[in-house]
Amino acid sequence: MQDAGWTLATRAFGWQYWRTPAIQGKAPEIFTDAASRSRKFKQLLGVLVASGMPMLMWLLLTNKQHVLEQLSLPFLIVLGALVLVYVLTVPYAIVRLLLKLHRSRHPLPG
Repeated sequence: MQDAGWTLATRAFGWQYWRTPAIQGKAPEIFTDAASRSRKFKQLLGVLVASGMPMLMWLLLTNKQHVLEQLSLPFLIVLGALVLVYVLTVPYAIVRLLLKLHRSRHPLPG
């Protein structure tokens, strides 16, 4: 990465974040071949799916009526808003990644 002009910005949770100046308003692409792009999209899909597992398990295994009776209304409103944001954004992100994965495997001619 450094040989290509990128500088390491930080590391967190096993991820490395690199940066480089934009060229004509666009960020340069790190993953330029189909195999590395597919690998990147698969890893991101894995992170998204794994992040949804705790919520899915909670939804499937908890007695929701009992939980609702024990929590205050303001807390339930905040919790509901967070769940709604999560439920709307994660499937959207998964679909976008699946489309990018498909396009990286089957590029358009031309």
